[in-house]
Formats: sequence, C-alpha cells, structure tokens
Amino acid sequence: MSDANMEEIRMNRLIAVIVLLLLSGRLFAAEDSDSYTATVNAQGEQEIFMEAESYSYTPDRIVVRVGVPVVLNVKKKGIIPHDIIIDDPASGLDIKESLSSSTVIRFTPREKGEFPLYCGKSLLFFKTHREKGMHGVLVVK
Repeated sequence: MSDANMEEIRMNRLIAVIVLLLLSGRLFAAEDSDSYTATVNAQGEQEIFMEAESYSYTPDRIVVRVGVPVVLNVKKKGIIPHDIIIDDPASGLDIKESLSSSTVIRFTPREKGEFPLYCGKSLLFFKTHREKGMHGVLVVK
C-alpha cells in the first residue's frame, strides 16, 4: 500500500473519531434535557409532572425552590409496580409513596441541597429498580 493510501486511511479514521466525539457530546447534552425546573402555579405551588415507566423517571432531575409547596404529579405507565422514595426527613423530604396510574404527592422542602429520589421495588433475587436505573435527583435551591 502506498504512503498516500495509508495517509488517506488515517485521515478517514481521524474524521470518524471526531464525528463520534461530536455525536457523543450531543448524546450527553440530551441527557441534560431531562432536567425540569418547576414553575409556581396560581395556587402558589410548584407543580411538577413526572412519568414512571419500565425502570426510569422522566424527568429524572427536578429543580424546585426551598420553602415553596410542591405538587408532584406522577403518571405510572405499564403494569410493573413502582414507588418513589426521597429519604431526608430533616429537610422536609420524608417521602415513600407507592405509585398508582396517577399519584399526587405534596411536600414542602425546608432545606437547600440535592436529594436522591428512587424506586425501592425489587423482585426476589433480582436487582432493585434503583439499581436498574430508576433514580433521579431533586434539586432544592
């Protein structure tokens, strides 16, 4: 093979790597699109709409304001049983709620911070839903 052919192969590989890096950057940016900042409704509550399906929450990152009541509306898709747990009683976040097809959870966060939320369900001898990726974070600002 000639030096020109080898150089062309190297350039094509370099271009392929650059394209893959650019695409992976867009994929990582798409993950950030699951972030949701709550807005205050006419009743003075921060209202959030979330879906729970298979082994995920959408959105999986929720941003709310401290001291403002939150109304979390969760729509469960499918037949797999799920719940939502946010376990930090000191901050006003002592939530463990089984999800039905439509569940409304009300709470008022008392402290700023980032708090994990997750599904605690599992079948005997299998990974928990949290381990399968059903988790997120509540950001209180």
